[in-house]
Parts: sequence; C-alpha cells; structure tokens
Amino acid sequence: MEIKNVDVAFWPREGEEGLATFKKLLKKLEDNAYDDEFLALLDKYRQLYPESEHVDIFAARFAFAYGDYQAALDFALSAFHKRKVNLVIWQLLAECYEKLGNLVERNRFLTHINILYGIGMELQLDDIHDGEILAAVTMAGSLGNFAPFLLNKAVLNNGSLEKKQVSLAGEFIPESFDDEGYGYWVGAYVNQEILNAKGQLLAREAELPEFMDGYGADFVYDIMRAKELSHLDFDPRGREYILPIAGNTDSQELDISTSQKSYSAVLGRYEYSYYKISEPVSIKSPQAFVVGKPVQLGHSPKRKKVVLNILVDALSWKAVKERNYSLMPNTMKFFQKGIIFDQYFSVSEYTYPSLPTIETGLYPHHSQLFAEHVHVPLDRYIRTISEQMGALGYYCVNVMGGGHAIYNGAVRGYDHFVSNSYAMRAYEGVERTIQQLEAFAECDQFLFLHIMDVHPWPIQSIQVPLASQTRLSLDERLFGTEKKVASVYMKYAPLYADANMQGIRNTDRSLGVLFDYLQAHYDEDEYVVQLYSDHGCSVYDDYPCLLGDYQTNGAYMVRGSGIPALGIVDELTSALDIYQVMAHCHGFSPAHRLDGNLPEAFGGRRRESVISNSIFPGQSYKLCIRTDKYEFQLESRETVDEDGTVDLTGASMYVLERGKDFVQNYDLDVLRYFMDIARAHTASFNHQGRYWQEMRRERANWFETEQKGTATV
Repeated sequence: MEIKNVDVAFWPREGEEGLATFKKLLKKLEDNAYDDEFLALLDKYRQLYPESEHVDIFAARFAFAYGDYQAALDFALSAFHKRKVNLVIWQLLAECYEKLGNLVERNRFLTHINILYGIGMELQLDDIHDGEILAAVTMAGSLGNFAPFLLNKAVLNNGSLEKKQVSLAGEFIPESFDDEGYGYWVGAYVNQEILNAKGQLLAREAELPEFMDGYGADFVYDIMRAKELSHLDFDPRGREYILPIAGNTDSQELDISTSQKSYSAVLGRYEYSYYKISEPVSIKSPQAFVVGKPVQLGHSPKRKKVVLNILVDALSWKAVKERNYSLMPNTMKFFQKGIIFDQYFSVSEYTYPSLPTIETGLYPHHSQLFAEHVHVPLDRYIRTISEQMGALGYYCVNVMGGGHAIYNGAVRGYDHFVSNSYAMRAYEGVERTIQQLEAFAECDQFLFLHIMDVHPWPIQSIQVPLASQTRLSLDERLFGTEKKVASVYMKYAPLYADANMQGIRNTDRSLGVLFDYLQAHYDEDEYVVQLYSDHGCSVYDDYPCLLGDYQTNGAYMVRGSGIPALGIVDELTSALDIYQVMAHCHGFSPAHRLDGNLPEAFGGRRRESVISNSIFPGQSYKLCIRTDKYEFQLESRETVDEDGTVDLTGASMYVLERGKDFVQNYDLDVLRYFMDIARAHTASFNHQGRYWQEMRRERANWFETEQKGTATV
C-alpha cells in the first residue's frame, strides 16, 4: 500500500469577539483592575461562553481580590470540575485552600503542579492531618493507572518528606474508602497455593523500584474493599454471608466463636480466606486482620444470576470481518443468538480513556479522564456501571484486570479486583471466571473479565505467542520489527499481524469453554453476556491512521435475557452506548447526562454518526466522524495542551466515501454537515486562541512550531 496524499480544507478562524474579550480580561488580571469594567467584560464573556471554565476562573480571581476566599473557592471548584488538568486552576485552588487553612487540599494541588510541571513546592504539615496530607500528596503524584503501583508514595522520614516508587502491599489504596468505610486493601492473589508464600514475596519486594519497573509488573494482586480490625462481632440477622478475611502476619491465628462452638483458623499473610457465616460470630486475633466487605447470599427475581462483561482489549473487528469471522467461530456461534454490532467504533485509540468512556457513558472531555500521566478523580455525582449494578444488589467482581481505572474511580463500584498489569490471558481468565461463578453461585454476580491476548506489543517489550514465533521464516519473524513504537503506531509486519490473529484464535478458543459452561449451567433468561473491545489495533495497516478502521472499529455483541436474536446488525454504535444498553437491560436509571445512545436493536433510535477522537497532550488533536456513507477526518495544526484544550484554527480536514478504496468526497454541503458536528463536539475544548500564557511557558517546546504541509494517511 502506497502512502496517499489527500486534498484538504482548513478550519477557519472563529471566535474573534470572544478572543478580544478574553484578552481584555487577561489585561485586567495583569493590572489587578477588579472594577466595574471587569465585571462588564466578564458578563459579556459569560454570554458568549456560558459553560466555559474561564468564566469561573475570572469570577474566582475577582472574589479572591476582595478577600471572599470561600466564594473564590466555589468558583475555582466549578472550574476544576470542567477542566481537571489545568495549571491556572490548580494554582487558584492552592491559593484558596491556603487562605482557608485547608492544608490537605492545598498540598494536593501544589503536588499536581510539582509533578506535572516541575515547579517547586513547600509542603506544609500539621500534627492532626499529616496522614491525610500524605495520602493526598501520594495520589496527586501518581499515574492514573496501574494500581496498586505508585510512582510517588509520600512518607515522612525524621520530619522530612520522601517520595518512594513502590507497590502497595498489605495496606489500603489512599483515598479509596467508600461511604461505609471500606477501602481498597491490597493483598496477594492465591488459588490453592502455599500459605504465606505470595504474601511474603510481596512484603519483601514491594518497595524495591525494580519490582515496579520490571519483574513485578505481572504479580497478581487481590484488591478488595475491606476494613482492618482486631475484633469483629458479626450478626447475619437470619441471612447468609461470605466473609473474606486476610492476615497481616505469617500464619496468623484467628479465633471464630459462635454461641455453640469455638474454632481456630490460620490466615496467610496478605492472603484472603473465605468463610460462610449463617449465625452470629465473634472473630478475634492477637494482631489486626483484614475483613472484606461481607457478601450477602441469595437471589432476586429482579436480577439475573450472572451478568458478564468481557473486554477483549484491542480486538479489531475490521480484521475479523476481513477474514469472514473465521478467527472467532465460538464467539460468533454464541452471539448469533443475540446481537452482533458490525459497525461499533471506539471513542478513543487506547485503553486509559476508553475504559472510563465505557464505564460512564461519557466522552473523555466530559469525564476529564483522558490523560493517564496525571491522576485526577472522576466526579462523585457520576454513577459508573459497577456502582449502578452494586446498587441493584449484584456482587461486583473484576475477575481479571490491569488496574487501569481503580485510582481514577471509573471502576469504583467493584467490590473485588484480581489485577496484574499485562499478562491477562484468556485461558486463565476463563477458568478464574468459572471458579468465581461456582464459588458464589448462591448470589447474583456482575463480573468483568479483561483479556489481553490480542493486544499488540513491540517485540522489544513483550513476547508474541509461541505459535507465531515458530511458524514464520526468519525474514517474516523479524521484518518490520526493528523499531520500538507505541502500540497505537505499530504498522504492518508479518510477525505482528500473525501474532494478533493468533491472539484472537487463542481468545476465541478459551471463550468457547466459558460459553459452553454458561449454556450448560444457566437458562437463557438467567444471564446477560456482553463482549466488547475498547479499541482496535493498527498492525494490519502499512500506514496506520490513528483513528482508522483497524484502530477504532471494535467488537460489540450481547446475548441473554431479553436480548433479541438478531445476529449481525449494521447500525452504527459507539463505546458510549454500552452504558445505555446496560441501563436498558438491567433497569437502572442514569444519574448523570449521558453522551451515548440506546441502539435501534434495543428499541432506541438509529445513530446518524459516531465520533472517535484522540486527545493526547503533546500531540495534535485528531477527530473522525463516521456516518453510513461518509468518513470525516480532522487533524489540528496546534498541539493539545496538558488540559486537553486545542486551537482548531487551520486544522486540516477532508471527507471520504465509506466502502470505497480511499475515494474523497468534495461536496461542500457534506463538509459543512460534518463541520457542524465537529464544532458542537469540540466546543468545550477548542479554545480558538483563548489560552493561558502560564501554561504555554511551561510547555514552550510544544508550541514553538506548527504542523504544516499536506495531510497524509
């Protein structure tokens, strides 16, 4: 395939009046001129951009100047909810909290500034809140993913702050506690293994940087909502529960007493054991122990016995379709009795923003979870899928996952995670899922299985499947693999394409076992199964387009109770729509405004278009809008700033006719149609030149030059 030159149009300059007003307000800030003219300008700006965080920032500065620090904080927080990764907002919040004497939050936002921009900070402590401050500083300095690893765990050493690169071990993830006081406690996952062995290993290695950097990446963690106690009196009140209990020391002794009898038990270090409780018990140990959130047994006719979501990471449905679905015979056979969406597209090109999109039904610029290198929390008013399912009474377990969204809260409704970073193989996940179904067969379960067999990696990072290594010639094995690049930019090489197809076959073979098990042990009206991918992969393309079909045309299919047996359908669907489908199938009401759509196949409306975009700080912004007939591509000249904003002035854009071999469409009415959709989609982050100089100065190398020339794909 040859590289293709395209004829492009350019996005016009817009928002001149708003830019002029913004600059006048900036001059007022510079002059400390908080007068009637400032208020008049702010009112004008508010009318032009009523939802902009700029309005809140200017209003906060006005209130701060007159000493109304609480009002300033309220405005600053409003700005923060709209733009969570922003130097100006962070500085404003730190100043407000300092004036109001809140050292926890003051230190949090100064840490954000220090970690992202390298701007120095002075940590302030007090005897009462030292623990809270250290927790805030730790989380503000962490990545958004890869729990339970921490880049900057804050500790005090003789009164001085130290930051350590560690794995959490036998301790709670900071700031992870729910309203009932259960936090995510980090243990070692064991399954019929030597008592204490994994816990001892974790305790010994957790604070070694090389454990996090290398050989500890695929240590399997047991992360569960729990409390640490030295004594527990538990009354099931006529019901039955499962109590998970873990020890803090090797072979920790535990006494369990009922009204009739006393028992002795032994706990592994950092390892959970499970006990069915059907009468009041008293549990004691000489040392503190950890009790997971009790799991209530029992079924409800309002629920299904099993709701299973399967995420096959990086599964490109375009690649599967091109091979007439032959790579996934078991999956196709199972879901033919449900719905298979042939035109499902991801919103983003990689996992960190894609998973929260699925779990919240929100675009990344609405959830503000787009930048994995900064930890910011999902707003509490947003109810995730797992929170909704937990509220319905399901026991919510991530039986295999990578710790991607634990810190940011996008999966905060799960009671239990079994987590490691990379080697999430389908065969192991399937067996773990079946064992989970059998162990907790007496309650209704919502399970999430994240599989990584398909995900491409450069050979300098992770091995490809064994069969791909042995069946290719030396030239096929090594051609095109010399350069290590990010997975989203991996182009065609015989090894990478073969490895991806082998990963798909491996996944399908293992899933066939799981699907057979479900059909053998449950009636059709007792389960709902969804399979989807968070994005596709580019290894089939000689010149990968970040938002091309291989990278964004993913898999989405549903089968089970109440699901019509439609087989393959061709309506456009988005990763945003999974939340709507879950709400429809399980009867919960969204607590926040959703960006998704209930597909026509479920009685909703047919989509006109689907949007995929890449908001990656330090790179150009990229947007793809697809309809049944056309594909619109846009790429900014300017770089996306740390806060996810960009100026679209001069962005290149063109329209292709879908289903044809790179045929451009030159109809101006079609172009204007797409521009209207793009304008509405980007309204909150296309700043049209209204940016903060403070942020530009800190990233001067990003904005010294502009991308120029003919767009290529």
